[in-house]
Amino acid sequence: MTENTVNVLDLGSENMDNIPDLEPAPDGSEVEIRLISHMTGFTKDDQLPYLSPVFELPDYPNAPDFNKFLWLPCDKLREIKGEKKYNQARRSMADFMEAFGITGPRFDMTEYYGSTAYAIVGIEENDEYGRKNRIKKFVLSA
Repeated sequence: MTENTVNVLDLGSENMDNIPDLEPAPDGSEVEIRLISHMTGFTKDDQLPYLSPVFELPDYPNAPDFNKFLWLPCDKLREIKGEKKYNQARRSMADFMEAFGITGPRFDMTEYYGSTAYAIVGIEENDEYGRKNRIKKFVLSA
């Protein structure tokens, strides 16, 4: 087996000083978002299914990537969390799907990588990830 390993790296004239800090888009701004990946899983406590799409902001090269947590609407969610949470999950998923032109009920998320939509973003801050955007609302066509 052949292994290609480079031990000496040459960055040439690339200046590794003065790298811009990560900076989210302004709170309340309407921005273009691009779907770049996703995660799925089950919550630890209730074993409820979720989707977490990951986005980047094409017009903000120094903005950190961010995600949105979406419950997957299902009978178990309705049973455990109640009708209100179930309907909120349905609305949130419907808005995400409409924003990205996703038709369902069955779809392959990877087919939508690179797709763009618009959203109103806010800013959240936490110790682990610092300041990053969050989606307040998808901008849907009228």
